[in-house]
Amino acid sequence: MKKKIFIGIFLALAMCLQAQNINSEEEIFSDNRFLDWFSAKFSESLNFADMPSENKLSFVGLYYLEQEDDLKAIEYFNKSRIPDSDFMMSMILREGKFGELFRQENYEEVVKILNNIYELILSQDFSPNFIAFVARQYYSLGEIYAKQQDYAKAIEYTQKSIDLDPNNDDADEILDTLEILKILQIGIIPEEREADVETF
Repeated sequence: MKKKIFIGIFLALAMCLQAQNINSEEEIFSDNRFLDWFSAKFSESLNFADMPSENKLSFVGLYYLEQEDDLKAIEYFNKSRIPDSDFMMSMILREGKFGELFRQENYEEVVKILNNIYELILSQDFSPNFIAFVARQYYSLGEIYAKQQDYAKAIEYTQKSIDLDPNNDDADEILDTLEILKILQIGIIPEEREADVETF
């Protein structure tokens, strides 16, 4: 059901695309597995060969989404620059394997996926909105590990949150949280921060 919703939203957006200068991804464009999938899904209404590159890239993203390779799906939706691609990529995280693992509280696997996305963000040009969304996921992980008193991990993920999105509206609060976590990790609480630590 979720995949059908994704496809419906995607097709509405993809039809609005205008031609852009995007590097061709010739390897995936000529992959028989992808072409067979496209032919089975869309050949009656769409001609892949005649599409501009950005349209092709967005369909590659959809292909990987159906293959349950969320990271590749995000990579290609980002490259395509389709309208509302931020929404699509955020939905992939919320409703895909990442969101499922988060709901199951399987945080070790959540971290693996999030770190892969972190590396992807470092290697590609993502929008500030999507980067801020990923930063919030790191902050949520930091809060979870802080409650578990695993301060090393809490510090790591809170730091990644601020590294990704240093100019967000809650930056001062996040930096203060980071300072308190470091105090808790050391276990030596300065007198002037006792009240802050007690209410953390």
